[in-house]
Amino acid sequence: MAADDAELTDPGPLKPSIVVTAGAFLLMGAGLAALAAGLQLQLAIQIATWAKVLPPLMIVAGVVSMGVGGMLARARFWAAVLSLVLALFLGLLGVVWVAYALYHGFFAPLPLISSLVAFLAVPVIPFTLVPCWRVTRARKALFAEV
Repeated sequence: MAADDAELTDPGPLKPSIVVTAGAFLLMGAGLAALAAGLQLQLAIQIATWAKVLPPLMIVAGVVSMGVGGMLARARFWAAVLSLVLALFLGLLGVVWVAYALYHGFFAPLPLISSLVAFLAVPVIPFTLVPCWRVTRARKALFAEV
């Protein structure tokens, strides 16, 4: 029984692993690049086609990704699941913008950087699910005792 009590009061299981921290860092970096790209595109060019929705989407997705990345750094399981969706969305959003821009004869490097960082985050974030789930279970067990 003492070993069980020690497991519940030990803060070790509540600390996020290095994989969780790396996934959060990559997602926040992709979000920051998407926010910067969206602001740059929104302020610098006028778009009269369907693509005018892309810069505001980049801004919103960037802000949301930075917030969710912060929660992922705290090892929240819901943030790990949402991070995978956001990383894929940021990557695809950047690719769509870069393809549109290149087709129309201009180039902005920030959406490309955002896509690259987001696509770097995609293979890392699934490995955050299990550590986040363990931290969630440890939190529930600790709060059940209090």
